[in-house]
Amino acid sequence: MISMIKPTETLEKFDLALEPEQIHLLTEHLSADNQFLLLLELLTKLNGFKFSENIDGIIQSFLEKNTLDFKSLEKLSEIWIMQKEALQKSANFQYFMQSFENWNYGQLRKYFGLQKIENHPLLNNWLDVSQEVLSDDESKQLESLRNDLKNYVPRWNEDELKIFFISGILRLLNYEKVDVYSAFAQRNLGASLTTLDGELVYVNGRVDFLVSAGDYSPEAPYFCLHEYKKERGTDSDPLGQLLVAMLVAQTHNEEKFPLYGAYVFGRNWIFVILDKDQYSISRQFDASEEPIYEVYKILRKLKGIIEKQQQ
Repeated sequence: MISMIKPTETLEKFDLALEPEQIHLLTEHLSADNQFLLLLELLTKLNGFKFSENIDGIIQSFLEKNTLDFKSLEKLSEIWIMQKEALQKSANFQYFMQSFENWNYGQLRKYFGLQKIENHPLLNNWLDVSQEVLSDDESKQLESLRNDLKNYVPRWNEDELKIFFISGILRLLNYEKVDVYSAFAQRNLGASLTTLDGELVYVNGRVDFLVSAGDYSPEAPYFCLHEYKKERGTDSDPLGQLLVAMLVAQTHNEEKFPLYGAYVFGRNWIFVILDKDQYSISRQFDASEEPIYEVYKILRKLKGIIEKQQQ
């Protein structure tokens, strides 16, 4: 059973709460990170209302300041008035919230109908690095990183894995190309997803690493590297959390392109593609041994894939 917030009572009370101060009182029981996003999603997404850049700026300001200012609440009230009639016609409307870490692999298949495809051509193409050639400098740096991983990964925690190994790989790759893609870390992504039963679920969380269009914030994600897990003693579901992050990212690129992703479990790298409701998973690549060169080539090949998608 998924544990979700059902703000039905709050929705009912909104009919009598058009003043900003009253809206704030009704939502103060939600966490600061979720209250504004929930309100905005409820009032703008239900009937396709597209919020302007002005409202987008309010979201960004809220996330940075972690508080609701009076002008933002006034704008919410205006939007609420515009959508009130539509909401009243949707008596059976249900809205849920669920963060990335609360999803697992089985729930995603059950609620969103994700289909696992063996040997998906997109994944097979990505993993085929037979034509990729490393420079001497790349080979030298990768060998140094491989030795560190092999020697220290048994004792590294997740932060140490990220700082001492993964960051070295990403720095060598340099996912930056003006007007094409940029690299982002620990950025918040959220979106409304529709379950197979027609219920809306607002899913959000921070993605560990993104390659996306956009100069200052991710606009149309192409790749998610989510969930760096230490080698021992973890009981989480990195595949489930990567897939839900990719589902959210897919809504941001409006399903124009497939999503590429990876998660790291100690020394092992696993690559994933998501194309609408189909996904495919690679074998494990042990980066403490020779496969580190394949891992790097796969990640580097992604640059060319993204550039072709932009043509």
